[in-house]
Amino acid sequence: MSEHGDLLREARLEKKLTLRELAFRVGFDAAYIGNIEHGKQRGSVAILVKLANALDLVPEAVLQKAGIIDRDWKSVSDVETDLDTREFHRLKPWVKKALLKLAPFIEEQGKPGPGG
Repeated sequence: MSEHGDLLREARLEKKLTLRELAFRVGFDAAYIGNIEHGKQRGSVAILVKLANALDLVPEAVLQKAGIIDRDWKSVSDVETDLDTREFHRLKPWVKKALLKLAPFIEEQGKPGPGG
């Protein structure tokens, strides 16, 4: 089992959903979701965010437990809007960490200053 898989499974069972029902809701194969729940596969950012949303979980919490983001992460949508999720998933961990730490600074630079 994996931390994020346990979290997803517990939320699914709490909602009284079968793997097939959840798979239908998110448009992925039930066996694939089962593999994520049992820690056989981690899942991409896109599938984990879809699963989290379908189960009313905070996507950042699921991605954190999956080891995709760290506790300093501000928001999933910040990176998803700038990068294709497949590209983000392929980045080396140190690159992801650097991007996430730079995101607030880059955001701040894009805001107009006083009177502007």
